[in-house]
Amino acid sequence: MFKKDLPFEAVKTEFADEQSKFIQIDGVEAHYKDEGEGKPILLLHDLNTSLNEWNDLANHLREDFRVLRIDFPGFGLSSYNKNFDGKLDSFIYFIKKFISALRLDNMAVIGVGWGADIAWHYATLSPYLVEKLILINPTDHTSYHPFLYQKMSKHWLGSFFYRWSGSKRIVRKRLKKWFHQTSFVNDERIGRYQSLLLKEGHRKSFMAANKAKHRNRYDRLVKIETPTLLIVSDELGKNPIVKELPKAQVLHYKKVKLYPMIEASEQTNQDVLKFLKK
Repeated sequence: MFKKDLPFEAVKTEFADEQSKFIQIDGVEAHYKDEGEGKPILLLHDLNTSLNEWNDLANHLREDFRVLRIDFPGFGLSSYNKNFDGKLDSFIYFIKKFISALRLDNMAVIGVGWGADIAWHYATLSPYLVEKLILINPTDHTSYHPFLYQKMSKHWLGSFFYRWSGSKRIVRKRLKKWFHQTSFVNDERIGRYQSLLLKEGHRKSFMAANKAKHRNRYDRLVKIETPTLLIVSDELGKNPIVKELPKAQVLHYKKVKLYPMIEASEQTNQDVLKFLKK
């Protein structure tokens, strides 16, 4: 049940590939991928995961666009920085620095879960840089009901157990909560997720984000003028953000949970590409 951290360099060596690039952002060795040519599209992953969430969609979009995706501080193959406080604003600032470093503009931003929160916040703060916005199962923190392990990580005892947990049994159990179709909880996904979870800094980064007090800007949602596509999974229940985005195009997916771009990749690829080419 209890697992110690894996060395950052060892995990990086195992999972980095020929598309992997690294950039220094405020003390973080940030892992990202930059593929294809054309108008830029930035993909932002969910909390506690990595840019691997986007593999299928990135492969599909790079035929027509320049597709960029980045691992947040401490997650994926990005290094941990003890000075990164895990606040939503700090994630937004991190993304702003990345966008500035690569001189991106006139882009589309796509986010899932936590990444969707960062995407729409960024769109309200820098609307002149974002041409289109795609939000997949965004989180409404005002009525958010986290998983048990997320609740536990706010308590010192829960933090202790989460800090050292990482067995395959626990990982499998967690992934079963994320996916509607059990076929996606396979040995390859379990092994990769476990290694990235155990990478030094990942669990500390997650606990920092989960404990942090995040600034509430939900009054700005209704003011978003950027063309927006909202994809929600009906298996997760009603998403309250839908009513806050009256101008958005809303698509409801069935028989998928947190990550439709994995469970329903073909449908997601078609819907996203159709929206981007409007």
